[in-house]
Amino acid sequence: MNWQEASGEAVRRTRPRLAAPAAVRRYPNGRLPGRAGRRWRVGKAAAGSVKLIERAQAAGEVRPHCETQDFGVVQIMVGAVIDAASDVSPELWRRYLRIALQGLRPEGATLEPLPVPAVRPRQMDKLLVGAWKRRRS
Repeated sequence: MNWQEASGEAVRRTRPRLAAPAAVRRYPNGRLPGRAGRRWRVGKAAAGSVKLIERAQAAGEVRPHCETQDFGVVQIMVGAVIDAASDVSPELWRRYLRIALQGLRPEGATLEPLPVPAVRPRQMDKLLVGAWKRRRS
């Protein structure tokens, strides 16, 4: 699995949990995790991200000035697409993840084709309404 596939897998695995209502994220004992538990999970995930980014940079697959936080922001951006497009084009996030990750590639890198077509103009209206509704809720 290359670094782009690993990043996509991370988004696919974590986004449903992050989008779930708090009641769904509860532990089996019925309590939400405490601050220390959240820090531990975030720290563990960040350590894995740092290793992934360092390996990708060493292999020349990622720009040398990319930081771990860049990948976190990409996940936030793709998460917004997941939320807004779920009713219009559920796989649309794959397109924008690829666009974002290819933007982190070094200059001159070969660009891979986009896995999902862009939304049509009519779908764009629904996508914008979906994004607006989710922000308001």
